[in-house]
Parts: sequence; structure tokens; C-alpha cells
Amino acid sequence: MPADTTVKIFHNAMPGAPVLSGTAGALIAVLDACLVNGFGTGSVDSLVISGGVATVTRAAGHPFEVGSVALIAGATVSGGSVNGEQRVLSVTGASYTFDATGIANQAATGTITHKAAPAGWAKAFSGANLAAYRPTDPAGTRFYLRVDDTAAQNARVRGFEAMTDVNTGTGPFPTDSLIPGGQWWAKSNSGSASPRNWAVVCDGRTMYYTAEYNSSYPGSSVPLGMFGDFEPVRAGDAYRCAIAGGVSDRSGSGPGDQSDTLDWTHGYSSATTAARRAVGVGGATPMVRAGQTLLQTTSQSISSGANYVGHLAFPNYADSGVYVSRMALGDDGANLRGYMRGFRYVPMAAVHSIGHRVRVPGQSALPGRELLFMTAGYPTSPRGCYAFDATGPWA
Repeated sequence: MPADTTVKIFHNAMPGAPVLSGTAGALIAVLDACLVNGFGTGSVDSLVISGGVATVTRAAGHPFEVGSVALIAGATVSGGSVNGEQRVLSVTGASYTFDATGIANQAATGTITHKAAPAGWAKAFSGANLAAYRPTDPAGTRFYLRVDDTAAQNARVRGFEAMTDVNTGTGPFPTDSLIPGGQWWAKSNSGSASPRNWAVVCDGRTMYYTAEYNSSYPGSSVPLGMFGDFEPVRAGDAYRCAIAGGVSDRSGSGPGDQSDTLDWTHGYSSATTAARRAVGVGGATPMVRAGQTLLQTTSQSISSGANYVGHLAFPNYADSGVYVSRMALGDDGANLRGYMRGFRYVPMAAVHSIGHRVRVPGQSALPGRELLFMTAGYPTSPRGCYAFDATGPWA
């Protein structure tokens, strides 16, 4: 069975990736590349299939790492096709491989190109350092993400149920009564062209944005924003779309506090806002965001901050394991609405020692999946770790 390619992982260290900085339009350039266009386009020197594995060679280099998704075009082979999205199995500086099971040994012909495959979103509307993105997956809500990237250190973001141009929409979330001007996604603590490390993890319905936005705290990859569908507990939840971000300007603050991270934030707050309540009435509604721990009791509501209860030691003594849990979302106080797609809370102390952007094979309840672990918190005082399902598909 072909590997799933719906989950895409991008970061600044990939050759050809755009630069994030404290300048107007920098975040839109990142989102354009990751969600809509891809990046790292180049002509391939050769594509050779042997033993069911395709090896692509490009002496000038390529933008891929293990687990990346390459978009191949222009290749002609007999007995099948290698064009389209391909999950990368291995890499060297000048080559990479992907699965080509069922295709006979041969060298592909044609003018072959590749690039880092985008998530498949559409840029529905645009303006001067303004953009409105929309997922194209028909299984999703397909609500709009509007990004105002006209300022230097932050972008302002807001969801809309429908839009007619980049400045006009209906069903905004959050509304101005919740957060005037929308939520805040920090780019840099400095209004300059100095680059900042970033990552975007996404699929065709949901995206996460992380950045090391504060130069005073290198290595702190804070999950700053999320937009898109979540996994609802009730089938038919037509407004299962949320946006997460800062409720104020955090660009000059030390990363890792509760107002600008997704991994351990708790409480009923417009830092995460759904399009509407689960019953589909009214407008934008603030949500609870809570990481669940194995030691959480049923008497503790998800709005009580119970995600701080019972952190496990790392590694777990009994089985040397690393434990993760889903991030719960709720509205109307303590009502469980659903779970963040592809995102995992890590209820363990000192788990940051796993490292940053490290892939760990899943076991127990996650067989056959890889988790991408990322550290949150600066090196002198790490705050923890969070993880993404890097294999897919997300629920």
C-alpha cells in the first residue's frame, strides 16, 4: 500500500525554504510556500528504479529529508507512474529515494522536475501583504484563514466562514469583541530582516505554525498558531474549525508562557476560538484547550487546568516509554468538543531531552506511526516538548 502523503512538514533549514523575519510579508511568503506553491523546484539529473525503489539524483542538491513529500513531474516509465507526491525514504546530499514497488527496473525518461509538495490549500484572495487561504479538501469545513502581514514583528490572523475578497467576510472568528483585530502570530522580536527559525506542519485541512521568534531565547520553537478543522466528538459538527494564537503581542516576551503555546495551555480562552458552538448557533466561541494526562481523574473537568496534574517522569520507569496524549478542545466551559488533529501533548517531565525535530517510532496505541518531537522552551530552562503525527493520515 503506498505511503500516505497527506501530512507535510516544512522548516527553514530545508534548501529553498523562504525566510521568516520581522518584515512585512515574511509570514505570507512562508505560508504561500508551504500551503499553496511548494518550494525547492529543480530539474532532476536522473531517476532510476531498482528493486522497487526509485533513486533521484540531482548534483545541485535538493530540499528533502527523510519523511518529506516530493512532488515529481515529467517522468516517463513503463508499467506505471512515479509522477505525483512521493514520501522520501532516505537522503544524501545529492540524491533521495522513494518507494516504487511494482515498477520494473529502469531509468525514467523525460524532463523531470521535483519540489517540496505543498499541502494543497488555495490562496483564495490576496492584497498588499494580505492573504486569505482556504483548504481544498472536500471532507473539511473549508473555512478561510485571513492573514494580515502588514506589520513587522507580528501578523494578525482571523478565520471566516465565507469571504468575497481579502477584506470582506462573514462569520469571523474571533470577533473584535473577543480579540480586536484578530489573534497574533509572532514572527520576530525585532523589526528587521534577521532570519528566524520556523516550521509548518499541516495537511489538507489543518495547519500548525511554530517559530523561534525571540533571538534572546535561541532554540525555543514555540507552537504559535493553528488553523483548520479539529476532530469532533459529534458526527456532523459543521463548525468544527478553530484558530489558535496569541491574545496580544508576544513578540518581545520570553517564549513558553501560557499565552503563546499550544502544548500546555489550559483554561477557557479566546486564544483558541471556534467558528461557532457545537450546536451551530451564535458566532465565534472561545474554547478550552487542555492536554490530558494518564493520571487525570474523571472528576476533573477539562477547564480546571488538570493538564498540570500528574506529569510522568521521563522516561517512564516501568517500561522506559515515552507517553503522549491528544489535546482536548471544549466549548461552553467544560463540554468536550473534540481534539486537535495530528497534535500530541507530552505529559512527561524533562522530555525535552529527546531533542528537536526528532522522529520517534510509535508503539502501543500508535503502531506504524512516527511522531515528530519538537522542544518548547529555551535551552537554559526548557519548558517541555510537543509532538506531531508525522505519518498520517490525521483523523
